[in-house]
Amino acid sequence: MSAAAVVAKAASVILGDERGRRAVGWILVAVFSPLILLIAILCGLGAGSAAHNHSAVDACFFGTVLPQDTPQEYRTHVAQMRSAFSVLDSAVAGVNTITEGGSLDPIRIKAVFCALCFGEDAPSQRAASRFVECFYTLEERSYPVELLDENGRLSWTADSEVKVEVTGGAVIGTGTGRNDDDHVYTDPTCRAYHGRLLAAIRPEEPDCAVVVTADGFSTGMPIPLE
Repeated sequence: MSAAAVVAKAASVILGDERGRRAVGWILVAVFSPLILLIAILCGLGAGSAAHNHSAVDACFFGTVLPQDTPQEYRTHVAQMRSAFSVLDSAVAGVNTITEGGSLDPIRIKAVFCALCFGEDAPSQRAASRFVECFYTLEERSYPVELLDENGRLSWTADSEVKVEVTGGAVIGTGTGRNDDDHVYTDPTCRAYHGRLLAAIRPEEPDCAVVVTADGFSTGMPIPLE
């Protein structure tokens, strides 16, 4: 007789008797009760942690009052996070003044920051701005520069040094189609070619404006960047 048949016959004999079934049940309870108790404890801890996390989120985002038995260290972390949220709100508001076709969601940004940095010190304004930069991309724009003569027409023979400056933004680079010089494209000063050159501009503020200076061709007055 095979081992499987022997086991099946023994199980049939044991389970066929009331006392045998009870004995098997108590044995199973004795074996699995530690595991059942451990699962119950873990579920309780998980429920407690979830409630704890909910109270932390409410305290950080909505300013709810923490329970009296909350440890001082935990209160300090919540206060630091509230300070961080204030700095992040300021950074987001600054970015939203220059966005086009939408705006940043401050709740989303603060939620990500809270998940990553809870328990850390509040960031500086610069650090907060760098963190907010992860959620948007600055657009770079091409700005054509033309040197005009006294009659307001393009001066095709002009090859003056032209300096491009930006208020409320940055000059990414300048250049022309000429290949007879060693101009570095990141240099904001560039020799014109047939009276023209191209500047790459990155706006950073709502009132971004370009200032072009070239001897005899420009007043250097700021020109709003549309």
